[in-house]
Amino acid sequence: MKNIEYLEKILPHKQPMILIDDVVDYSMEEKWLKSCVTIDKNSFFYNNEINGIDSVTGIEYMAQTIGCYAYYRNGCKVPKAGYLLGTRLYNNALKKFEVGKTYYILVKEVFVAEIYSFDCLIYNNKEEEVASATINVYQPENIEERVLITGSSRGIGKETAIYLAKNGYDIVLHCNKNIKKANEVKKEIENIGQSVRILQFDISNREETKEKLTKDIENNGVYYGVIVNAGITADNPFPIMEDTEWDNVINTDLNGFYNTLKPIILPMIQQKQGRIVALSSVSGLTGNRGQVNYSAAKAGIIGAAKALAREVAKRNITVNCIAPGVIESDMTEGIPVDIIKEMIPMRRIGTTKEVASAINYLLSEDASYITGQVISVNGGLYL
Repeated sequence: MKNIEYLEKILPHKQPMILIDDVVDYSMEEKWLKSCVTIDKNSFFYNNEINGIDSVTGIEYMAQTIGCYAYYRNGCKVPKAGYLLGTRLYNNALKKFEVGKTYYILVKEVFVAEIYSFDCLIYNNKEEEVASATINVYQPENIEERVLITGSSRGIGKETAIYLAKNGYDIVLHCNKNIKKANEVKKEIENIGQSVRILQFDISNREETKEKLTKDIENNGVYYGVIVNAGITADNPFPIMEDTEWDNVINTDLNGFYNTLKPIILPMIQQKQGRIVALSSVSGLTGNRGQVNYSAAKAGIIGAAKALAREVAKRNITVNCIAPGVIESDMTEGIPVDIIKEMIPMRRIGTTKEVASAINYLLSEDASYITGQVISVNGGLYL
């Protein structure tokens, strides 16, 4: 029996154009999905002259099964209409799909870049193969929506995740230890209606970061945008700064840039499209007393971003920095706000929303010719 209500929920089709009957089983970890169809005289494409359905319709069964797979792969979000670029090696042992018989369609994702490639198989209830093919699908709209934001359980990262979700992006959140806060952000984004998931890892741990990001790309596809935001401070005058204070800040703030982008950049180059925004700081532009470690890390990010921008510009990938000034967040709690305001020409501290808005612009098509730049959001603190 055809499960119309369910299929209309997960496919971008309505009756009578839904050809398969139901989803039988799937595994996102192993990257496959199986559907089924039972042929009767009321089936769409039924041909009275052959008392069945032409065997070439098997390609359509495969395509709709791929659509069901895409729903789960994209975080239970209905896929947009894709472009079937080609069917290679369509082998068919049938003359027709026979009335009264049930067929099973198995699709397995085998390659992802700009093009999604699937090995497809149709077999009968005796588990005899009756048709097979490799199908390529191109879905540019889906590429453009997915953004990874490191350090997004709080502060600027949290505000950026919510702001981007409100502007139509699907979000990949990241946290290290604060999974409770990350889940709270996840719920907010789900209420907005965008797809969202959480990755948990220590950005200063190169192997862990590589493993988590590589697996996520393999399972869910390449990111359109990456916001390298995660960072820490450990302030102290340089003469009494502890080795661990230097190392921890450099390993998180500067090495985190490398650890995050290294496993991502080649897949992004292959998709020939992307936006990278790295969070620097006014401290990286001017230096700041008691922050030699933090200033060094944030200045290093600017140099790295400018160099990377030159390397990937011809691949339609932009790389820019945002350098916030004093922004109201948990990282500025306890600072003498009234004194600092007197140093800022606008006589106020900034908001996380103002930073998120600048990031959103750099992700947009309007900013497609901007790369290698540092955008200061500091109220005139450094001009």
